[in-house]
Amino acid sequence: MDLSEIGHLGLLEEAEPPFGAYRYRIGPQNPMARYGVCEVCCRPVQALYFQAEERYFSREEGWTGYHCSRLYGHDKCLRAMRKPAREDRAL
Repeated sequence: MDLSEIGHLGLLEEAEPPFGAYRYRIGPQNPMARYGVCEVCCRPVQALYFQAEERYFSREEGWTGYHCSRLYGHDKCLRAMRKPAREDRAL
């Protein structure tokens, strides 16, 4: 297989996410941090996590955090707040 075939098959370029697709980053916070309450369920937190939401805008602009959530809380609560993948992408 020559390189022209590989490019034709789309193996050289990463697939572009659909407009409005969301992605999430989540991770534990510093264990020495002073914990408060979960921003989702308002109950005390023993292990604090931070979740950042990003939305895909366009190939030129890429991913943005504009009008997206940033939350602290329980891992389970934060994952429950994620938006489901949308099937209807036509505008």
